[in-house]
Amino acid sequence: MGFTFANFRDNILIDNFNVGRLTNGVSVGLNNNLERVYYKKKTFGKKNDNVYYLGYAQTPKYSINGGYVEKGTKISLETDDDSIIYYTLDGSFPTNKSIKYTKEITINKTTVIKAIAYKNNYLESEVISRTFIVG
Repeated sequence: MGFTFANFRDNILIDNFNVGRLTNGVSVGLNNNLERVYYKKKTFGKKNDNVYYLGYAQTPKYSINGGYVEKGTKISLETDDDSIIYYTLDGSFPTNKSIKYTKEITINKTTVIKAIAYKNNYLESEVISRTFIVG
């Protein structure tokens, strides 16, 4: 979900800006090429920072959406772009310092997998969590 800001003068639309999706601590603006970009550093009333992001990395997709599984079930994670996926198995929130996803994850006991994706010049994806119950 996103928002669109419109600027009117004498009831005539003179500017329109689709903000798009924003997460906490992120702002949106235009770079020098007038492209919509995202900023982690807010610059209210000042020129936008030179460090910006082109969007968000794609959210990781799970091969199984969670629920009851048999012991030994393999779970794969993927994105449709070249994002790098990181995950945790201990309930903590993943970062780019967590386990890097390189192969299927084997579920041998009830497990919560939390995954996040990172991509160069993009903001990290949202964290997606799935619970797998063996039994």
